Amino acid sequence: MANISSITVNSTEYSIKDSFARDRLAWYGTCTTGASTTTKEVTCANYTLDTGRYISVKFSNTNTGAVASLKLNVHNTGAKDIKYKGESLPSAGLLASGSVIEFIYDGTN
Repeated sequence: MANISSITVNSTEYSIKDSFARDRLAWYGTCTTGASTTTKEVTCANYTLDTGRYISVKFSNTNTGAVASLKLNVHNTGAKDIKYKGESLPSAGLLASGSVIEFIYDGTN
């Protein structure tokens, strides 16, 4: 991410002056993985997996797979367990079709 020095929003270019700001840019990806597949693949160009990095993911299919084995793989960075407050998700349907969910990589999950 250190190579990003500016972003353009609605045709206006904004300079990003420090690495702290660059590392906290809003990342957005989409997941079209099948409902019963437990490793959810996310498309998000140029995403790198760094501790503390956020990403918002829009899901096309409501998850029906086992919540204890759910994983997220963003831009082929490697499948990581999906946790909610340190545990598995309380129900499969939380990853619902059309929902946008924010994830934070904690260095492990």
